[in-house]
Amino acid sequence: MKNTNMRYGKFALALLLVPMVLLPGCGWLDYLRGKKESAEGGKTVVTMSGDVVITTKSFEAEFDQLLEENPHLKSVLAMMPAAKKNFLLGMVNQQIVDKWVADNKVDQKEAYAKELDRMMRSVKRMLNTKYFGLEHPVQVGENEINEFYDKNKDSMPDLVVSRGGVKAVGVSFEKEADAKAFVSKVRELKDITKAANVAHVNKNLRDFKLVNSQSLGMDAALRDKIVSLEKVPTVELVKVSDKSFWVVSATAKEASQYRPLEQVKAGLEQYVAKEKRMEMFDKEITQLKADYKVVINEDALKPEEAIQVSETSAQPAEAVVADAAQAENPADQVVAANAPEAAPAETAKAA
Repeated sequence: MKNTNMRYGKFALALLLVPMVLLPGCGWLDYLRGKKESAEGGKTVVTMSGDVVITTKSFEAEFDQLLEENPHLKSVLAMMPAAKKNFLLGMVNQQIVDKWVADNKVDQKEAYAKELDRMMRSVKRMLNTKYFGLEHPVQVGENEINEFYDKNKDSMPDLVVSRGGVKAVGVSFEKEADAKAFVSKVRELKDITKAANVAHVNKNLRDFKLVNSQSLGMDAALRDKIVSLEKVPTVELVKVSDKSFWVVSATAKEASQYRPLEQVKAGLEQYVAKEKRMEMFDKEITQLKADYKVVINEDALKPEEAIQVSETSAQPAEAVVADAAQAENPADQVVAANAPEAAPAETAKAA
């Protein structure tokens, strides 16, 4: 038990001493904005250069926020007696880093400012997307989950226990006549393995085991024919090509087995909700594009083509520039703006 507590203690230390910027909450967004957390209220816990930087009130607020945003920590707090102490040390360490950065004007460097701006834009976009979704909630009904389960239980591996299929063994031949003769032998002996021994074609014998629509490593036409067999046991001759014939003995057919709906219902509800949120997002964004009169000019992303003017060109350079400048396409406007100006002599001549 002692070793277990030590492991949790190390886990707590590793987690809680992570810089605040990497933890959800913990005032990191305020830190990015350049704000200092309020130390007002409660008893003094930490001072720095005589200034109060952490009080009991500010500490408890930060710690409660950590637990609120990381609920899994609540269940292991009892095994982490030093959790609050370690978290306090983490806060102190961050305060020291913050002061050092400010004192040394590191936050005034261009690279720092650029990264801060990039992070702020990223955070704001994440929050915008989150709250856009919250303002457009989706609901998943019981019938939707049932319908999704029935429709997708064959295509989602997590829902399949066994794909079932037709238990089959086959022997290959290059000539149809040989295959037909072998069919008679199998029906006579009622065993394809014995028939293969008698006919000395053991090397062409293959046990397909259970064949279903997902089976790999066999010809698709042969696989589909075996899967389509309705009555078993049976012996069938399957032509794959003019030089490929199979005699197939199907002995049993097993139905697919799936995980019970109740066992996977919670996961499917989340999956369906995610799908509906994506549909909602596409629908709303499409409408907002129209409302906001969004115009997308993909041509502007294409590489600009330099205007080549030949000495023997029938069209003067000035005309090329003028035509480009008058073009309605914004991409052409870019070309016009970057087109070389006419030489002074040519300009005078044109005038």
